Amino acid sequence: MNKDQKIFALGDLAEAAQKEIQLEFPMLNPVIGINHGLRQSGYPADLMTIDDFKSRKRIILMIHDSQPGVVGFQLSEIDKDPDSHFENWPLNQVNQSQLKAWIIEHLGD
Repeated sequence: MNKDQKIFALGDLAEAAQKEIQLEFPMLNPVIGINHGLRQSGYPADLMTIDDFKSRKRIILMIHDSQPGVVGFQLSEIDKDPDSHFENWPLNQVNQSQLKAWIIEHLGD
């Protein structure tokens, strides 16, 4: 699986989680974005953000080329710069159910 495939596969899982959430929690409207800005700046990583514009909260997921089987995870806020520290999760454990739980727990507050 190449670099783009990993971040886009993660995006597909987040989109499926988003659809489930919107059926169960219509007041929660997560917005998913994939960002290649780091890679374009010479940093070998891609980001996915999951934002809730009402609460101004954000979940950041990062896939770094040097750790292809790992996803960096960070809870953040839309209006603040992210911290440099990410929790690491095995890529194969970040599934639709896990993404749904993170979205509900962090963005649903």
